[in-house]
Amino acid sequence: MDWIQWGTLPEWFAAIGTVGGLFVALMLFRGEAHARHQQDEDRLRDLARHVAVWWDENQALTLRNGGPEPAYDVNIYHSREEGYTEQLPLLYSLSLLPPETEIATGATVPTPMGTFMFRLVFTDARGIRWVRESGGTLIRVASTVDVAKVGAMEAIRKE
Repeated sequence: MDWIQWGTLPEWFAAIGTVGGLFVALMLFRGEAHARHQQDEDRLRDLARHVAVWWDENQALTLRNGGPEPAYDVNIYHSREEGYTEQLPLLYSLSLLPPETEIATGATVPTPMGTFMFRLVFTDARGIRWVRESGGTLIRVASTVDVAKVGAMEAIRKE
């Protein structure tokens, strides 16, 4: 094996240092890409996070848009799927929810087994469709998804 040139110790250190530097650079790039993605997602959620619904002391739903821009195609569905085979019942619907507005809808949530479960669906001013579940979770969904369909949210969570 006299014909193989193994190099000197400094050459080995230089090679290992180069590979290590490349590895560190790739890890930093990956971290920056993740941080950029998170910032983009936060910016998209900025308008949507102001739209919420809750039940008041009379167990009626109150709808609020605390943001600076309107929400469109606002629908509130009963989200407990037991007993429904196709579509969830629509509890309240509004084509436009103006900014800085709170509405006492008068709609009540059926409470089988003592639980209040509803699903708020709306489109923000950027045209992005959102679902907020009764627990407060905000989920971005494609406009083609029928979120009132039984089983739709389970399919969305798996994506």
